[in-house]
Formats: sequence, C-alpha cells, structure tokens
Amino acid sequence: MADLDEHLIRAAQHGDVDALTTLVADSHPTVRRFARTLCATPEDAEDAAQEALIILYRKIGMLRATSALTSWMFRIIRNECLRRARTVLRDQPLVPDTAPSAEDEALRQLEAQAVAAAIAQLPADQRSVLI
Repeated sequence: MADLDEHLIRAAQHGDVDALTTLVADSHPTVRRFARTLCATPEDAEDAAQEALIILYRKIGMLRATSALTSWMFRIIRNECLRRARTVLRDQPLVPDTAPSAEDEALRQLEAQAVAAAIAQLPADQRSVLI
C-alpha cells in the first residue's frame, strides 16, 4: 500500500469508481497480511480485512492526506481486531457452568472437615474473631 499512486488515491477521493476499485484491489493483500498479525483467528483476520476495505470504499473522501492512507487502514484493522477480541471475551462465561464431579465434592467436604477441625482447636477468643 505504501507505493500506491497518489494520483489514484486523489481520484478515488473525488469519486472515480475505477480508481477506487483499483485502490481496494491493490490494498487487499497488504490489509489481509496485517490483519493476520493482529487478529486472534484467521476468520477474524479475514473479517477485519473486509471491514477495513468496506470502510475504505465508503469513506475515502474523508481522508485528509493521501500519505495517511496506510496508517488509516492499519488503525481501522487494529480497531476491528480489538472489537472482535472484546466481543469474544464478553461472550465467554467467567465461571464454568459445569456441576462439580463426585470426586470434587468429596474433596471439598474433606477440606471443609479439616478446616472445621482446625478452627475447633483454636482458643475461644481467636475462634470467635475468625468466625
């Protein structure tokens, strides 16, 4: 993307559909490669790259300097990868929903009995503070 013709970028900014199509097509390999380095999964990388190219297509006219195209695209990709990672983390439960096994329950009861026995051996004033 760094060697894209400034004339091509300016033409795309002024609504030249052919220039914009060429710009998107020329940017695609670099955008995909960068997305693969940032996103957690190949699927997220492909989706982030597509999102970046869609934003490029829709908002190229808002770009102030033609030299900022590469950093603008990379920022879009980074933000999209972060958004996808946050979504995955938000959707995952913090505590597993599985019930404890019989072995886990037996170990928990043994530990509870050991703690209760240790507390019973404490002097009355320490036991009352702890309880």
